[in-house]
Amino acid sequence: MEQHSFEIQIVDPTCVAMLLTQLVKMTETMEGMTELLEAGWEPSFVDQLRHLPSRDITEITRRTKSFFAKVSPHDLKNTIWLINNGREAQKKLEYFVRNGASREMVSRLWSMSLQQVSTIRNQLKSHLKNTPEHEVSDQKQEAIYRAWSEILDENPNSPERDKIYLLHNRFSDLSIETAYNIATKYDSISAPKKSKRIVTGNIGESRVQ
Repeated sequence: MEQHSFEIQIVDPTCVAMLLTQLVKMTETMEGMTELLEAGWEPSFVDQLRHLPSRDITEITRRTKSFFAKVSPHDLKNTIWLINNGREAQKKLEYFVRNGASREMVSRLWSMSLQQVSTIRNQLKSHLKNTPEHEVSDQKQEAIYRAWSEILDENPNSPERDKIYLLHNRFSDLSIETAYNIATKYDSISAPKKSKRIVTGNIGESRVQ
């Protein structure tokens, strides 16, 4: 069903004053003035608003019973989506740091500097997951490779960090760095035939033997 914009009546004096102040501020920029003029406002009235003293704003607020504000559900929905998406990205960032993603990986996936990543790691240091060092069997390495191939096929347009997140959810006993290194060390066409041993260690570390 198509959603249409609708108007909300604003009667709170504080909100009325804020809206009126914002309206006056629009006349102080070329972009704002152009917007008002294109909406059909008379140039002389726009100029009058631009020179409106603050005491008059107070008096107008006292005399004005209400303002009407137009609300677009489409714009509001997009704003809510952006807020939620930002929260989700922050949660995943912290998840990566806690579960052993290297500074370089986090820096690349979130377009952050290494210093910024280090700061976040320090903030979360009491929540970092310590992964005991152990050898990853050939069988498990192949399972990781297969899972990664499935994730790539099923989520072709997803950001890389979302794909890595899905992979680690299946192999959460390993660090993110280890799981990703295993998943991506093979050719993208053929499955592994004989793998090298991978040993997992501290947060963000893995080595091939």
